[in-house]
Amino acid sequence: MITIGPSGEKQLLFKLGETEADLIRQLSELALDNNSWNITKAAKSIGINRTTLAMRLSKWGLSDESETKETVSELQAPALPESSG
Repeated sequence: MITIGPSGEKQLLFKLGETEADLIRQLSELALDNNSWNITKAAKSIGINRTTLAMRLSKWGLSDESETKETVSELQAPALPESSG
């Protein structure tokens, strides 16, 4: 489970009963979040090859392209109304 730490940083919280696959996915998602979904940087930060992470994303049904677009759109500020003057 990914939680928010006392100073606002994301942390992994391991629970008994989680499988290795669950932990790998959570670690990968945290690395991607911390690196703005840059697969190369995320893979490097957790010590795996970029192609390994890309294959995992594909296996999990997460497209780096669609996730990046979704993350970027969440970060964009809402449009301000146009002034009438």
